[in-house]
Amino acid sequence: MGRNVPERISTGLTGPITQQFGRGKVQFFTSTTTFTIPAGVTAVRARVWGGGGNGQAVASGKTTTSNSGAGGGFAMKIITGLTPGSTVTITVPATSATANASGGTCSFGASVSATGGLSGSSGGAGSSGDVNYTGGTGGTATSGVASGGGGVANLFGNGGKGNSGTSSVNHTSASGGGGSSKQIHGGGSLFASGGGGSFGQNQSNQSFIASGPPATSGNLSGSLDLIGVGGGGGGLASATANLLLQAAEPGVNGGGGGGNQNTSGSSSIGGEGGFPGGGAGSTFTTGLVAIGAPGLVVVEW
Repeated sequence: MGRNVPERISTGLTGPITQQFGRGKVQFFTSTTTFTIPAGVTAVRARVWGGGGNGQAVASGKTTTSNSGAGGGFAMKIITGLTPGSTVTITVPATSATANASGGTCSFGASVSATGGLSGSSGGAGSSGDVNYTGGTGGTATSGVASGGGGVANLFGNGGKGNSGTSSVNHTSASGGGGSSKQIHGGGSLFASGGGGSFGQNQSNQSFIASGPPATSGNLSGSLDLIGVGGGGGGLASATANLLLQAAEPGVNGGGGGGNQNTSGSSSIGGEGGFPGGGAGSTFTTGLVAIGAPGLVVVEW
């Protein structure tokens, strides 16, 4: 779905804030596996993002209560006293296809972890890190409004809250929350613009694409520090029976997915969460589940 990350990457790119750690080697983990401590290495720096929560509809019909997934938590820790050649379990659970499912808890052994976001409730939280932050709350909405997913937490703070109605989304959080179907902009962040959304016009039978807000400072491309700072995708709504629209794209790099609504009463499903750890938007059709993004573990040595 455009968010796949290679299982393992070695690169010299590290962030301008945290600077290069050790030899400047970096490894990405997108599934549960083991990490062998390299020869001559006794300390690593682990960054952990929990998974995003799934979207949910309480019952079928556009007037029911709907919940969007909250964003995953974030933690970062320098872990010392390691033994070269020993192994550590890296935990990154697969996403669930069940409505109302929470995002998975990701961890580097027993040293540091981050829980996943819930559905329509609080975001995941980092634990035991030198830095710990909480994901954005998932939106909850009624009366035909599809809510947006919460943004994942990151190095710079807590994730942005998913939008639940027509009010403006916070554009200055550490990541952007998804916009609702009546607030077509997803929230931006300090470093990245929000994703776009669309809204079906009742009279002209056309959809309009709305870009997210601009970044409030430069997007430092290629930095590990900026994983998870993306803005949320905008909500999507269609007011006509013969206009087919797809779910709004989530913002890049960890924004929450936008909610998706079709007021003609046909099937609708929320936007997926942005990788890593973005919460999914809500859905108004029983049996359809919007999926939160999986978590991520990055190890530097």
